[in-house]
Amino acid sequence: MAEMVPRHPSTKSESTSNVDSHAKDFDVQIRYRTLSIHVDSIQEAKQKPMGGSSDPAAAIRLIDVHTLSPDEVFTRFSTSSTVGLETAAVQRRANAGKNIISPPPTQYWKKALNYVFGGFNFLMWIAFIVTILSYQPLGRPNPAVFNLGVAILLLLVIIVSATFYALAIGMLPAS
Repeated sequence: MAEMVPRHPSTKSESTSNVDSHAKDFDVQIRYRTLSIHVDSIQEAKQKPMGGSSDPAAAIRLIDVHTLSPDEVFTRFSTSSTVGLETAAVQRRANAGKNIISPPPTQYWKKALNYVFGGFNFLMWIAFIVTILSYQPLGRPNPAVFNLGVAILLLLVIIVSATFYALAIGMLPAS
């Protein structure tokens, strides 16, 4: 009689060798990928010095104004030793002020939301929600008034702590 050979591996040793074969395939793929990333990073590092460098010291080394004659400096920066700045540039500087970055506008509503919902108050809000849920939906037949009292107390603590945060940082005007 001919012996039947199952189509799928039924013994543990056959399935283990099949898994080991797949694991070796993945290991080769991972090693190849890691090696290719390493080679790419080495090639990028070699190409960087040849092109433009982002090193500030290299940019400073390229400054040569101190070696030029005054006439060459005036020519390079498009100005004059007798006239100085153009009248349009002088008027623009007088109207606009110095060329500095202005501070960003204060967004008080974001600050207020951060005081009310940020930091430790976030945990207090979670406790508030849990106590409200334990009062009404979870305490259905006879809700405990104590839970409602704790929720109100937590809300007062949130308001007071947000006010103290705002006073400490200086958002609210001091009296």
